[in-house]
Amino acid sequence: MKKNYDPDKGRFYVLHRMGKSFRRRKFNLTEQEVVPGMLLGKILPEGTRMDDVFRDIGNVPCALDLLSCTTGHFDPWRRLVREAVSVHRPNEYERIWNCGIADGGLHNLFLDSNKVWFFDLGEPTLQPLPAFLTKFLFSFLHSLGMVDDKSTGSWVNRFEPSDGKKIALTSESRILMEKAYDAFKFALYRMTEELFDGKDAIRGLLIKYVTFQLVSDAAFCLNKWLTKGGGRPRGDNHHTHLEKWLWRAIWDLYISSDLNTPKRQHQLGVRCP
Repeated sequence: MKKNYDPDKGRFYVLHRMGKSFRRRKFNLTEQEVVPGMLLGKILPEGTRMDDVFRDIGNVPCALDLLSCTTGHFDPWRRLVREAVSVHRPNEYERIWNCGIADGGLHNLFLDSNKVWFFDLGEPTLQPLPAFLTKFLFSFLHSLGMVDDKSTGSWVNRFEPSDGKKIALTSESRILMEKAYDAFKFALYRMTEELFDGKDAIRGLLIKYVTFQLVSDAAFCLNKWLTKGGGRPRGDNHHTHLEKWLWRAIWDLYISSDLNTPKRQHQLGVRCP
């Protein structure tokens, strides 16, 4: 909560500030960064409707608006904490020892027929089971934003121009996204059935955790872009393809917003309010 909601350095506040900077053209952008920078400027203001930017998602709010509380009276983090502590079975609130697998997503492991290698581990700690499962679940959707493009040395861009100033998923990305959702749903249901006695409320809580993680990663991407020299003149900068961090942030915001549409919530068996 502190990482995302700190009023000075919190990731959700950073996203709002970065969006404002893109709109005011405060960054020095390369030719490859102009389009994603413009799009981020459109996505990140409060009150954004995603169909202002994307052709194929519908008239839904940006997931950042579901989580941020910049208006001073909207406290989604308190609602999430209340929901998390309102459960009644041990597996839902007792902590487990995570063995340092604090970032145990599909994007942070290698596997073959005999072994699994985890990397980018953190400090071993005690962690509630739903929180421990978040990185694994979110990685089904998140990892599509960081697939290597061998032809360019960057990551695959999941979007293409559509309808003038809007963008849409590429045909390949639409197919892969549905497959990712199928895998996500399978894992979500198995975990709910085997660990949490099939409780619908836990399924909804896990999806909220995944949403937090995806939007938080969008801010991480923009911070990474800045630390690698993005937004400044590149004369002496040895980093290349920095635009990939902007496109990955756009993917995180797109997929987290799509995850919270009525269509997806129904598909995943979550009761919409």
